Amino acid sequence: MNLPINSLMTALAPMRDITTRAFCDLFLHYGEPDLYVTEFLRVHLSSSIDSNIVAMLTDRRSARPVFVQLLGREPSEFIRIAKLISRYHVHGIDLNFGCPVPKIHRKGVGGALLEEPQTIDKILSELEQSLKLSVSVKIRIGFKNDSIFEKIIDVLAQHNLDHVTIHARTVHDLYREAVNYSYVELAKKMLRCKVFANGDINSSQQACNVAEQTHCDGVMIGRAAVRNPFIFRQISELRMTGRCFMPKLRDLYPYVLRLIDITEKTTSDEKKQVCYMKKYLNFIGQCVDCEGKFLYAARRATNRAELIAAIDFHINERGDEIFHGIPHKNIVARPNCE
Repeated sequence: MNLPINSLMTALAPMRDITTRAFCDLFLHYGEPDLYVTEFLRVHLSSSIDSNIVAMLTDRRSARPVFVQLLGREPSEFIRIAKLISRYHVHGIDLNFGCPVPKIHRKGVGGALLEEPQTIDKILSELEQSLKLSVSVKIRIGFKNDSIFEKIIDVLAQHNLDHVTIHARTVHDLYREAVNYSYVELAKKMLRCKVFANGDINSSQQACNVAEQTHCDGVMIGRAAVRNPFIFRQISELRMTGRCFMPKLRDLYPYVLRLIDITEKTTSDEKKQVCYMKKYLNFIGQCVDCEGKFLYAARRATNRAELIAAIDFHINERGDEIFHGIPHKNIVARPNCE
């Protein structure tokens, strides 16, 4: 992908039950990332391509590249699923070697593989011999500590990867500890492929600051893009012109209504739809008011009418206020994979 010299590539991070085809299509209204990565597809002996992944590859309106993220450990199963995926219009596969969720890494996949560089090497070698698809990798800086980080990067450097995304925390850090972007800078020096920074990039200014610090080729953003759908547009504008669009709450309001629409289409059960909508509002609510009143009201809504009333009162009726899209201190969302 050829981009202007001052540009910074952007990617939407995979988030379980969040980055659906319908959600990704919303960015057509607000500014798209340069590429999308699907929520992970678990790869094992009996796995197949699920309907959410198929929808991302067949029904979406965007023409931007899509990488399908795979989570597993057996090279033969990666190859089997990747060949099925290659029948669709897809740019490549993204290998998840960094998932920090305990119920995932305890099965020897995701972040657990950071303790097995030889397994990572074997997976990549066998994929290269069997596939023509582009391959990318998403990692953290280590499992319990960073002692093996350079060895992992050395392994990745031996392979022909499209890009490597580094969430600059350990697996054990989950989302609690501060992100250390110096590891992204080190990886950029050691790798020939593109390097994306990931983890707690909450604004366009921070994205540009991280790029200046690390010389990375791109940033992968998850939770911040749920909170602020304008962030990819803002990054592009700030990088190219030094200024960017600053939305108001009235600009956020149609986005939230569109979220209601797409979640409503997933189920006829109103209670389930409201619960699903809260997955998104849980993040958006961090940025609406410093006291967390909107988040409090949204979390306690039990039906669609109560949810819309909270949105109207806290967002639409305060439409002239600037929406910074950055979480207020002490307003906490329940963490989601990013």
